[in-house]
Amino acid sequence: MTRKFIPLVTMLFMWASSFCQAPRFVLFEEFTGENCGPCAGTNPYVQSLIDQYPNNVLWVRYQCDIPTPGMIYYQDKTDVDARLSYYSVNSAPWGQQDGAMWDSSLISNWGNQPITWCADTNTGALKTNYLVAEEAVTSPFTMNVSYHLSTNADSFYTTVTVTGAQNYKVSQTGKLKLRVAMMENLSFLTPPGTNGETDFPDAVRKMYPNATGTAMPDSSYTGLVQTFQFSGLVPGYIYDKSKIRFVAFIQDDNGKHVQQAGVSVYDTLALDAKAVTVNGNFVVCDTSYVPSFNFTNNGTQTLNSAAITVKLDAAPFTTINWSGSLAPGASTNVNVHGVGSVATGAHKLSAIIKNPNGASDNNAHNDTSYFYFDVTPAAASAPLVQGFESTYPGWVVENPTGSPYTWAVSTPGENSSKSFMMDFWDEGAGAVNNLYAPPVNFTGISAPRMKFSIADAQYNFGGGQLSQDSLYINVSTDCGVTWTTVYANGADGLATAGAVANAFTPTAAQWVDDSVDLSVAANSANVIIMFNTISGNGNNLYLDNINIYNPAAPTAIAAVTNINAMSLFPNP
Repeated sequence: MTRKFIPLVTMLFMWASSFCQAPRFVLFEEFTGENCGPCAGTNPYVQSLIDQYPNNVLWVRYQCDIPTPGMIYYQDKTDVDARLSYYSVNSAPWGQQDGAMWDSSLISNWGNQPITWCADTNTGALKTNYLVAEEAVTSPFTMNVSYHLSTNADSFYTTVTVTGAQNYKVSQTGKLKLRVAMMENLSFLTPPGTNGETDFPDAVRKMYPNATGTAMPDSSYTGLVQTFQFSGLVPGYIYDKSKIRFVAFIQDDNGKHVQQAGVSVYDTLALDAKAVTVNGNFVVCDTSYVPSFNFTNNGTQTLNSAAITVKLDAAPFTTINWSGSLAPGASTNVNVHGVGSVATGAHKLSAIIKNPNGASDNNAHNDTSYFYFDVTPAAASAPLVQGFESTYPGWVVENPTGSPYTWAVSTPGENSSKSFMMDFWDEGAGAVNNLYAPPVNFTGISAPRMKFSIADAQYNFGGGQLSQDSLYINVSTDCGVTWTTVYANGADGLATAGAVANAFTPTAAQWVDDSVDLSVAANSANVIIMFNTISGNGNNLYLDNINIYNPAAPTAIAAVTNINAMSLFPNP
């Protein structure tokens, strides 16, 4: 239950002897969504511009229901719907710079697409002219936003102070509004939607008292100070209380122009033990597994004790009592012994840190880390041949970002119906995905090799810009502790067909046979081969007809060394 919010407006009349102009803090509102594919492609460009001008512009994100609603949208549906209606938003991604379109000449072709605000649509280079032009327009107000959490971090107290920097009057009465929103830097281990995004900085989580805002006087003058105060419960769906802050902006509903914006800093928490990672190899050869758990003191008190509960798959099995002295901001690793024997196959390991200094954690939503790993089967003898036509036991996909776009069986194959495809078409730029072959025993093999078939095309962005996807083949003889790269290819060197602007599906003529020397693993009893890809936001890559073999092994009838021992039948 949320408390009733009563804004307290205090006007202090202060006369200034000289005219003042206030610098403008630009507000860029974006309507995006965790199920919006084009949003995932656009947002890295917006982020690059924001990172370049962190003190000049604030990027505020509304996670909306275009094309379909997602989990984050439903958590603050009422406020997001109101802002969608306010700007008549009908597509995503959609942006408003200080409540307005930044260039009306773009409307016919690009509408309010944020990519035109932040980047050259032909080259991808950052474009600052719209931001610089808006920032140069002085504001009639200055603004300060501050907040703090209660001792147990369940409530917030926010103060917005607005000071007149020059005389100002709205053209229509009752149109000037102060809008305030709680934002959260959201970060997930796996994408909460279908577009592959895991990070959602400054996502709007709740507006106060609502999206309509608080009415402000129709006029202001130099030196007039207005103070607005809000308080209430922190919404139960907030994931990390240390990642929330408040934005406030003054908007004239007649024309929707934002006159000024401000943002608070993050508050600190007294007791906040934050789970960071569970560390270990993804591929595990020994069924007795000992990972480590890393956590950080995210609070202001030194941590002297905590309890770590570890779960393998669905069943809790052990609690580790940690003690020590961990200063604020410091991190430590704890070995997780006692996991015991783990069956062959895929597993999920989670670690939850609780009871910092024997008390309740002020920020329980950041207490859990997850880790996925795979226990490999026993190494098989060479040759290992796989065409992916029916079953492919022991082949494992590692998808560190949790994106749904990764290695998977697809069509077609080389002269067959199936192959393994890396979905670069949908995967975001920079994403890493790995495909592991089952372990192979090279004992007695001095010069092992691998043959494979490959098909790939670059994506044509236009303007001479082509995608830069990469494929590496890595080999490990110590169960994934160390790796040696034996094959590296990318961009046009990887392509077997010309660049296209649609999702690539190879024809029979676009397959190429290749091979790689695996002698770095000669005579090793347990060899793991990894196909490692790095996405350049490009086009699909296909693998087929993989053959890991010993070139020295007989492949035909052995030569006859004793002619007297040979007989033929029938002998006409």
